[in-house]
Amino acid sequence: MDVIHSAISRGDLRKVKSLCEQEPDLLYLDDWQARTPLVLSVLANSLPLVKFFTEEVEEAARAMVDEPTAPDNNTALFYACRDGRVELAAYLLARGADPWQRNRYGTTLFM
Repeated sequence: MDVIHSAISRGDLRKVKSLCEQEPDLLYLDDWQARTPLVLSVLANSLPLVKFFTEEVEEAARAMVDEPTAPDNNTALFYACRDGRVELAAYLLARGADPWQRNRYGTTLFM
C-alpha cells in the first residue's frame, strides 16, 4: 500500500496534507483497486479527509463528488450509503452528489 493510501485509511489528515504538499500528484493517485483518495476517505469514515479532498486542495485537484471509480463505476456516495455513513452521505449530497447516478450495472442507490 502506498504511503498516501495508508495515511488515508488511518484517517491521518495531517500526514495526508504533508504528503500532498510535498508531492501534489498524490492527489490523483488511485490505489491498486482503482479507488480514488475521496473514496478511500469515505471508506475510512473520515469527514475531515473528505472535506480536504473536496474543498481544501487547489481547485484543479479537487475531487469530484460524482466521479465513478473502476471497475463498477460506484461513487463516493455509493460507498457512504453502503456502509451507513450518514454524515458523509449528507455532506456529499450537500456538495452536489447525485443519488440517482447509475453504476456499471445500471443500479442506483435506491435500488
